[in-house]
Amino acid sequence: LTKLNPNVFKYYCLEKNENNNICSIKLNDYQLKFLSLSSNTKLVKLNILLENDYYLHSKEQFLFQYLQILIVKYHSLTWEKPFIICQYLKQIKIHLKNHWDLVDLLNSLPIVEKVESTIDYDVNSCRDNCLLKKNSYSNKLIYFSYEIHSNNGLVYFVTDYTIIESLIKQFQNLLKLRLYIIGCINTTIDGYHLENNLFKYLPKLNEFDLFIQSYGGYEFKSMDQFSSFKWNFACYTNYLTDM
Repeated sequence: LTKLNPNVFKYYCLEKNENNNICSIKLNDYQLKFLSLSSNTKLVKLNILLENDYYLHSKEQFLFQYLQILIVKYHSLTWEKPFIICQYLKQIKIHLKNHWDLVDLLNSLPIVEKVESTIDYDVNSCRDNCLLKKNSYSNKLIYFSYEIHSNNGLVYFVTDYTIIESLIKQFQNLLKLRLYIIGCINTTIDGYHLENNLFKYLPKLNEFDLFIQSYGGYEFKSMDQFSSFKWNFACYTNYLTDM
């Protein structure tokens, strides 16, 4: 359907009223505008290939009310707050503008089991509303992936790792965790830090992948001191002479 002529797609959606017969659909952001699926209880999987960053208006949010699987690729999705509660959504792969959009989204997914998130390069402690509401996350979440998008290789030192860590601590039933964190400054993550600030809050974790890029901090001289830890890890130092 993503290759379907826009006028043909519009005809089937608006004139033939086929919306309510759709169970699974793959769209681009232009086609998304023609859908009216608020009454569709059959749509369980939605795959959106965004050609540009897309803002979801309140009436469009009902697209997600009955979904079980949502995939958003290439560009970021934002929405009118508050985001509708997606009571049936179990699996989501999504590209978002910032960390706080992810927090708002997770608060809208009461039974989600798998979350793969890509965040644009803006992960800091600032948000529009400084009065942080009490968060309520799914206790069924067992797989969580958090990746910071590098914006075509550009690196700015704006990532606050502590807010990412604070979020993950609350997912106590996680079995698998994947982190790809770039743009930190003076942030050193060693085995002791992981054990005391993350792993002790995730007692069921059995698979963990971590990449973190940080500038500054102290240099590891040897990995021997961490040989007794459950998790294996290593580090490397890149001496940048042009900064």
